[in-house]
Amino acid sequence: MFDAESLVPRDKHDIAALSGIESAGYPAIAPILDDLLAWTADGNWPFAQPRLVF
Repeated sequence: MFDAESLVPRDKHDIAALSGIESAGYPAIAPILDDLLAWTADGNWPFAQPRLVF
């Protein structure tokens, strides 16, 4: 069983969590969207900036 809660970043330096979130995609991350939005509140945190994918 997939545990979406395990994808919520542990701290502001948990950049590795982003690849798990991207891999899971929507709707798998739907239960944690509110938690993920909290990581974008401060524009100085790494999670707040969009990632460029080439």
